[in-house]
Amino acid sequence: MGTVIINYANQQSVDWLKNQSTEFNIGGHSLHMLPAGKFPKRPRVVVHVEESDLVAVGEAIKLFDRQNADLSAKEWIVMRTKANAKSVHFAAMIDGAFLKALKTCGFKPSCGLGRATVKLLDNKHKGEMIPRTKETA
Repeated sequence: MGTVIINYANQQSVDWLKNQSTEFNIGGHSLHMLPAGKFPKRPRVVVHVEESDLVAVGEAIKLFDRQNADLSAKEWIVMRTKANAKSVHFAAMIDGAFLKALKTCGFKPSCGLGRATVKLLDNKHKGEMIPRTKETA
């Protein structure tokens, strides 16, 4: 679920590209041309890991990938991070398929010797798969 953004020099460039096609095949991947306002939004999550041995978000992501089938955390887009001696926190944008994998594990994926807590932030995806919290239980 990547994005290629094309900035146009002038209206002639816009018209030329629109006349070519709305779908391009590059390296075996199909790219679809959409106006900026029509891009699909990625679900956003906040992850909390209570693991004293972890010192970085990168280590948590490696553990997620090794310990959780279909989570593909290495493909998450990490936006903000915070770590201290006892825990690691980060916000990330994920793909919808990874959201399904999070639902499968109850938004508590394995990480090291324990489990992380993942909270869905987006209201747009709220009806899809929301983790149960004290507030919603």
